[in-house]
Amino acid sequence: AEQHADSALSLAKDSNYSAGVIRALRAKGHIHSVRGQFEASYKCIQETIALSEKHGEEIEVAKSHLSMFNLFFVQGKYREAAEYNKKPAEIGEKLSDARILADVYGNEGILSGMNGQHVASVENFLKSLEMFRTLGDEVKMAITLSRIGHTFELAGSYEKSLDYLFQALEMNKRLDNASATGWCLLNIGVAYSRLYPDSAELKLDYYQQGLDMAEQAGDFRLTLACLDKIGGAHSLIGDFKK
Repeated sequence: AEQHADSALSLAKDSNYSAGVIRALRAKGHIHSVRGQFEASYKCIQETIALSEKHGEEIEVAKSHLSMFNLFFVQGKYREAAEYNKKPAEIGEKLSDARILADVYGNEGILSGMNGQHVASVENFLKSLEMFRTLGDEVKMAITLSRIGHTFELAGSYEKSLDYLFQALEMNKRLDNASATGWCLLNIGVAYSRLYPDSAELKLDYYQQGLDMAEQAGDFRLTLACLDKIGGAHSLIGDFKK
């Protein structure tokens, strides 16, 4: 992925294609972030902001600020992340850009949920969901449905949680996204464990399905999360060997 980004960056610079330079740098920033190279990621994204502002590319300015939101969020720097959601909100409203606004509302939903403001969180996610539905973006729809389901689970509304999680599950299956499918299965198991605390078999079934998807996707974090839930479930029923 990095080689492709480097090639795209070189070609864009050679042809003086500013939008291409911006997008290639933002891609490199994302790659650095995934690898945990946060300082390198910040430098790339900051450069895209400066170039976007220089060339008057407001949509690219907004996209780069959204990338900064993600960068600070994964580091647990939520106050800084929230600051980087403001400019995209302003640009999205000004240009009536549904895709930018959908991401902005999604970010607001995440931040509200982290502050325990579950009603505000769901309201923002629903706005985001409708925009992604209008845009026909099923990947983002699936992510948002899963977030709504998780928020309802945190708020103690387990039946509503399951409603949205099953919608997300079906969409992720259709998209053939093993990792996202696995996370949905895990969260469904958690919701069932809250709704039916004495039904160990039901939640274990979903945890195991989630683990199968984790192994298929090579998702190490999901594998650990599923194994933790499986171990905990067996412990609660006194099956300590498992």
